[in-house]
Amino acid sequence: MIHILENQWIKIELTDKGAELQRIFHKENQLEYLWNGDPDFWPRKAPVLFPIVGKLKDNTFNHDGNSYTLSQHGFARDSKFEIVTATDKEILFRLTQNEEALKN
Repeated sequence: MIHILENQWIKIELTDKGAELQRIFHKENQLEYLWNGDPDFWPRKAPVLFPIVGKLKDNTFNHDGNSYTLSQHGFARDSKFEIVTATDKEILFRLTQNEEALKN
């Protein structure tokens, strides 16, 4: 779902999938300040990279003698965030643990 914050100067769009910024638009100068997500080049716009930035060798890491799989840039960017607060001036997202996240 797309959520919009807007005032007389700027319009910001966010989505609860990954709590990702989708748009930053300056109304007065009619400029987009965020990549448009053209799928021919790179479909994302401003993903939250958590708990890592980058890629692990074989998408695997070891901790306390156990091996875990973690995709490039972690799992937050593909997780659904819940909205804690939503007003006309702010949106506060929260990512809570779930079975999939705990595997990582």
